[in-house]
Amino acid sequence: MLIHSKELSWVIATISLTLGVFFRNVIGFKISVIMIEIGVFSMSYYLVQRGISNQVPKFIVAQRKLSLSLWIMAAGATIGILTIIQSMLSNSGLINTTFLAIGAAILIGGCAALVVSVRFASQ
Repeated sequence: MLIHSKELSWVIATISLTLGVFFRNVIGFKISVIMIEIGVFSMSYYLVQRGISNQVPKFIVAQRKLSLSLWIMAAGATIGILTIIQSMLSNSGLINTTFLAIGAAILIGGCAALVVSVRFASQ
């Protein structure tokens, strides 16, 4: 059985968001943040791929902008995840909140660009 990237992203998003939100006290804050960022990106990727594969006119028109938005979201998630991993590997264990905030802002900016590009795409 072959799993396509769209279905795989749905599975990853569901698992990581469930673990990150509901089991935060069990897995810890740092791992929870990583799981939520992966889940948000995977869910966005799934929704974009589903819209494109279903030939939704707005998604077809805004395909380039949606791809750019996903790249922006990936950059923000990567910055946030690398900041958390760096804090986990350091001796002090302190999180560099500046880089974490920058990563979160870029991720949210990518989400906003995704929504705006679909909303204002001409049919």
